[in-house]
Amino acid sequence: MRLRTARRGAAAGALAVMALVNIGCGSDTARAERPHSLADLRLFFDAKARALELRRDEFITTCMAQQGYQYADNWTGIAMDASATPEMYGYVDRLRAALAALAAPTPTVPPPAGNPGAYNLALTGAADGSGTEGCTGEATRRFGTNILDEETIARLNSATVNFEASPGYTAAQGKWVACMAEFDHSYVFTDPDGVEIYLDTRLRRLATDRGFGEIGTDVVNWLRALSPDAAADVLETMHDIEGEVWKSDQPCRTTSGIKEASDELLAIELAEIPDDFFATIEPATTDS
Repeated sequence: MRLRTARRGAAAGALAVMALVNIGCGSDTARAERPHSLADLRLFFDAKARALELRRDEFITTCMAQQGYQYADNWTGIAMDASATPEMYGYVDRLRAALAALAAPTPTVPPPAGNPGAYNLALTGAADGSGTEGCTGEATRRFGTNILDEETIARLNSATVNFEASPGYTAAQGKWVACMAEFDHSYVFTDPDGVEIYLDTRLRRLATDRGFGEIGTDVVNWLRALSPDAAADVLETMHDIEGEVWKSDQPCRTTSGIKEASDELLAIELAEIPDDFFATIEPATTDS
């Protein structure tokens, strides 16, 4: 699993909140369950990134309020039930959660009265808003901007690349590709991580077939622009397609050896991740 070091957007992480900021609140030793599959580990990374983003935003909001300013970043504070788990690949689940995020009321922030430069100075340490200090800088110092340090990310990426280049994995991947070709002869699967690309392709094909026009780069806002009934029908159809892929994919993973290889890769990646990474994130505070 190759990891990025940048913050993820709100829509991408909407499903992944998974109540990380609420589990074990008030305990310094609270732990989330360690993932049992690569898919679960990916979801945990998304959840951790989203929880960190929310924590930073909450801190900045409080910090700015202490200086007499109202602040709200582009987040909705969605909190999912701790037992919420994605179905199948989570493709349709994430789209539904992202739609819910856009439909939720967002904080409205009036322009700062008086001198906008004073607001920017408090927020970023620069009157033009281009600084890296102020409340934003303090949030970075306290919480960072990434869920793992650069060295750990580099080790994880290296371990993943090396494993995926191994003869055993490439052989299993080839068998999986051949197996999935029986599911859809019109599409060339490349690896198990490409299933979501396939689902995105099917969604775009569905949009064209039903005369809904081209989707572009923003799937969520495209869905939002449809009528509620049309959007619900599209998502239900995609849920059925996701189920069809899932039913073919699971036996292909077993017979090809990809499932066993993925379990091996999971163990390799977990060995590179510090144990405290699986501690839940506590609520933000501006106390020193």
